[in-house]
Amino acid sequence: MQDSSTPHGAAAPGSEAGRTMVLLSPPQRKPAEAQQPPATLNDSLKAHFDFNEGKGDLAVGSPRRESALRLHGHQWTPGREGKAIAFDGRGFGELVPTNRVNFDTSDLTIAAWVRTANDGTILSRTAAEGPWVRDGKSLFIRGGRLCFDVGWVGAVESRQQVAGSRWTHVAMTWSHRDGKVSLFVNGRADESRLLKPRNPQPQHVTRIGFTAPNFPAQPWFNGQIDDLRIYSRQLSPGE
Repeated sequence: MQDSSTPHGAAAPGSEAGRTMVLLSPPQRKPAEAQQPPATLNDSLKAHFDFNEGKGDLAVGSPRRESALRLHGHQWTPGREGKAIAFDGRGFGELVPTNRVNFDTSDLTIAAWVRTANDGTILSRTAAEGPWVRDGKSLFIRGGRLCFDVGWVGAVESRQQVAGSRWTHVAMTWSHRDGKVSLFVNGRADESRLLKPRNPQPQHVTRIGFTAPNFPAQPWFNGQIDDLRIYSRQLSPGE
């Protein structure tokens, strides 16, 4: 006799046939986004001059020997490490290609070891000839302090002295978007200021040791320069 409480052919509650198994798939994980590795010093190094040639009129830059300094009125001397370049207030160097330093389109860090008891230009980017011009740029020593000037815009000057008988490490960082300049002396942050140029100046040339006949007050460098480095980004204080 059939049990009227259970329809014919239906599984009784609690029986194996009456259980429905549902398999749940594990949650799908989104693939991790690729992380961009932080830029290294070498990745952003546009030119490095160690001046270890020790002779001749050309200093070749690394990496890949893609830049050079054509030297005039210079001497090769013992440097902080290896050799250094020295000017006696009448020489300079021309960077080729000159747009390795481009304040208009790139952030920059410019760093070097200097030993001088005098004022004068470390590096400039300005008109190839003639007097100091609007939107020219010069990193120089004035009154024994590190300075950076943008023509007819303004200047920033370090608190700390850099001129003297010892080797001193000087550096500056540059933001091309807002013209922020930060100065560093012996690895320590010093002064900073916004010095946004008014107009791009793609025709300007880059030199070491000289700016213009009438700027700064002592336009020629008189001393030694070693380990000049140019980076295409703003290095951090730790770097």
